[in-house]
Amino acid sequence: MNTKVKGDVAELAVATDLRRQGHKVAFPYGENWDADLLVEAAGQLERVQVKHTTSDGVTIEVRCYTQTIVAGRTRSVRSYSGDTVDWLAVYDATTARCIYLPAREFAGRTRIHVRYVPAARGRRKDVRLADDFTRLGRSGPRIDIEGP
Repeated sequence: MNTKVKGDVAELAVATDLRRQGHKVAFPYGENWDADLLVEAAGQLERVQVKHTTSDGVTIEVRCYTQTIVAGRTRSVRSYSGDTVDWLAVYDATTARCIYLPAREFAGRTRIHVRYVPAARGRRKDVRLADDFTRLGRSGPRIDIEGP
């Protein structure tokens, strides 16, 4: 499956999940939008960037940036922020689950990790559990991690 098809699959999976949560969903027309979906949540319009990933069933790695590739070469890389999108929605093809990360979790970062199972030896500091991020508009505790 090529990157474009993976993105399409992820967008449809996230849109389906959001409709099941009771949200209205719109697809912006064209390729020049920062967000892949517009979602009405609690009476507000939210911008959602969708990512496709495959986890190992324990940890999801989320890429918090976009890159422009022309003729097989990377031309630019831009991190997402709250100025461009309100949420990163991650579709994990391994588990067929959707995870919703608010801008405060990813702003200024290039990658973050979300876990399906608690960390070894009971570590809780800097750990994001997937179960805390399963709904748009309701997310778990803020995790403060230094640096990108």
